[in-house]
Amino acid sequence: MIFGYSAKERARKKWPLAFIGAGIVLLATGSGGCSDDDNGERRDATPADATRPDAGAQDGAPLAKALGEHCSTDSECASGECMPGLGVCTKPCTQDTECGEGIRCRIVENLGSWCLPESTGGSWCPELCTGGALCAPTGECVCVPHDYTECRDGVVRWIDSCGNVTDKATECPGGCTNGHCLASVGDHCDPNFFQKFCDGNKPVMCDQETGRVTAQEPCGAGYVCRTRCPRRYNENGYWYYVENCTLFQEQGECVPDGLPCNLATEDTCVGDKAVTCAFQDGVLLQVEEDCSANGKVCKMWAGMPVCVEQGVEPCGNDYKSSCVDEHTIKWCVHDAFPYHVEDMVCADMYPDWPVCYSTAEGTACGPPGAELCPPEFQATCDTETSGRYCLNGLLYDTTCPEGRICRISPAQLMTCAQEGAEPCDPMTYQAWCDGPNVLVTCLGSYVERTYCGDQGRCSIDMTGGMCVYE
Repeated sequence: MIFGYSAKERARKKWPLAFIGAGIVLLATGSGGCSDDDNGERRDATPADATRPDAGAQDGAPLAKALGEHCSTDSECASGECMPGLGVCTKPCTQDTECGEGIRCRIVENLGSWCLPESTGGSWCPELCTGGALCAPTGECVCVPHDYTECRDGVVRWIDSCGNVTDKATECPGGCTNGHCLASVGDHCDPNFFQKFCDGNKPVMCDQETGRVTAQEPCGAGYVCRTRCPRRYNENGYWYYVENCTLFQEQGECVPDGLPCNLATEDTCVGDKAVTCAFQDGVLLQVEEDCSANGKVCKMWAGMPVCVEQGVEPCGNDYKSSCVDEHTIKWCVHDAFPYHVEDMVCADMYPDWPVCYSTAEGTACGPPGAELCPPEFQATCDTETSGRYCLNGLLYDTTCPEGRICRISPAQLMTCAQEGAEPCDPMTYQAWCDGPNVLVTCLGSYVERTYCGDQGRCSIDMTGGMCVYE
């Protein structure tokens, strides 16, 4: 263990650490490499600015300090960055030429590269150390020995900061758990430091009142006594639990019986069983649902195993519909869980569009004899009262009803607008009432006036105008 914290604890706290000289420096960044100009506006500081003795100086104000000069706060430095612990002005960098004479661009453990004086002591490694390794004064990433302990083969062994098993720490005649020798029931113990463990199916703890090791009652039906298993480190140096461990499981606790899993366990179908990893009383366990018990089968849907009826094909938002025949579409139905594939007869859903077409946009129901839209087609008004437009990849001709004229909106959509209607933006236009029973809205990018009828009236609320019928 170094400076009071093990690699486990550093990883758990996720502190950025830099080993400077004989201690740890917790680094904090300032406001960045910028300064105020004479007009009070912020501007980026150039490398030349950062090294000028008078950089950022104002009349009557102390001169801003250059890179490498002693500082106590970020505001003292022309770069806006004062490195605590070292107490020198610095700034982020990628190469030595960005730092100036006598200043080097050096990698600080877990914090990236910074401009620092050549005379600065401490540990500097050419690359960031990962996997629990730390930067040594030699400039090498090394695994720190004796970082923490684990039980291996009935004895307590030292583990280095990279997770490697090293030399033996102590013998344990009664066995060990979680890096500590097991105590016998009745032995004296300190509740503040005692590590609970399992004796068969009985949790063993240190009694707060008597100060002696005490075995609790065996775990009840459906529960087992389980001890948290060891942690491992990923390539970024942060620990994670493996196998039967969770963040919520204490050591030597009665937990639900079952096959342990973790959040990385893949949910899947095993035959007709849907197998998932889920929390059971705060512990991650594999949960099996036997689909066949209800006459169903297991299928994967959106990365999850689900029980569905025989012959049902689950589908997602990426499912591509297709024409089964001239009048039928195979599509993904979203009105039930899970989404599933069904055949739809066009005439049943759209009586005027009984034919299935394969278009550039997918599949669509349309009228007999419909044309496919040409590539990059844009809606047009062929006359004042007629035009052509595309819908679902099919080309349509339309004639506007009496009193309306053909118009093309800014979004290149064809609409039949009222004669004399002004353009409008449907995204921002607020519906309103023009009198007691006339509603004014924006429809198809043109103003639309609607008569609410003899039995209706126009009313305005917080969302705008609307026809109300009582």
